Amino acid sequence: MVIVKKSKLSEKADWIKYSIFTISILFNICLVLFPNLIPSKIQDRVLISFIMFNVVGIGFSLESLRLSLSENHNEIITYLDQENQKIDDLIVMTKISQSLREVEQTEDEIFYTHAKLLIENLNKKLEQAAIGEISLDPTELISIPLKLAESVQKSLKATVLFRIDTLQGTVRERYLQLLDKAAKERNVSVQRLFIINAGDEASQEFQERVEKDIKNGVNVRWLLIEEWISTGNNGIQASDFGIWDDQKVWYYRYEQGIRLKNGVAFLCRNKQTILQYERAFLANWERANLKNGS
Repeated sequence: MVIVKKSKLSEKADWIKYSIFTISILFNICLVLFPNLIPSKIQDRVLISFIMFNVVGIGFSLESLRLSLSENHNEIITYLDQENQKIDDLIVMTKISQSLREVEQTEDEIFYTHAKLLIENLNKKLEQAAIGEISLDPTELISIPLKLAESVQKSLKATVLFRIDTLQGTVRERYLQLLDKAAKERNVSVQRLFIINAGDEASQEFQERVEKDIKNGVNVRWLLIEEWISTGNNGIQASDFGIWDDQKVWYYRYEQGIRLKNGVAFLCRNKQTILQYERAFLANWERANLKNGS
């Protein structure tokens, strides 16, 4: 449903329109109750005047409609695009079902088993997304951080395992450029907590990375990995994660301190999970070493 927002001009036109209609209705009621209210000699002229009065009111109504459509053109286009996307999604699902049936009709067990497994995996991912968590494949490990950096509006609280930087080369540079742009153009607050090994704090590589972040307006602190404290029932480990606008959290899942090789990263919008990572970040941020005098 499109929510139409009216400007002051539209509201004024509506007020005039309703005033005209109200006067017209009251006048007609008076004519019914008091038929001799107006002398017969001028009655026709008065009626014609009020007909014109109503025509003007209708004109105001049409102009109000035109203004509303003009002012909300973008909203209407967005709504139509969303509805078209829903139709496209239904078409895709229909094609998937049709393809599965076609594979089944070949009576080739290997191909059918493979196709069915693909459908089951897709269903699991959709169920996972429905509860607010998605696992990311290798291509998404590059594209989604860039999308998050491009769309962040208020804040980013991020940890970085200094020796295991998940973004490399031109991708990392583009990511940092987008965050720099967000900070300058949208006043996005960026807090970055580096998790390092003993001795890294004195390395030239670390010093250069930190100084560059500070120059770009990032609030930077660092913490030795052995000083990290876990919080909450799940015991959030020292790891790479980012909390975006307090609405999404990007994190890596570990087993016995080793990052998983398959499906390593997750993006989650579950409020409870976000709160767990927020608590872990704040607890360690408070005890970390300052790098910009804040």
